[in-house]
Amino acid sequence: MQAAVNNQVARMICDRNFTFRRLFYAHIIRKHDIAENVVRRLLTYGIGRELNYRDRYEVKKILSQCKENDFLFQDMIIAICQSSTFRGATNKK
Repeated sequence: MQAAVNNQVARMICDRNFTFRRLFYAHIIRKHDIAENVVRRLLTYGIGRELNYRDRYEVKKILSQCKENDFLFQDMIIAICQSSTFRGATNKK
């Protein structure tokens, strides 16, 4: 009975470690995709509308600026606030 419980606990720990490792490596491999998603969501919230096909160039420009510092969140926010899309949306109001 005790051996079965120990095996279940060991299996749960291995599963958690495997899941963590898988998520960690996915973050490293797909860092650009994750950063693009964050930029798109923050920019959408900041301008108060959905992004359209014209905004994709601005998103690429923001990502290229942030790539230099390994996609730091602070740099993403600064680049979004300095973008022409964001400034244009705030000037219209």
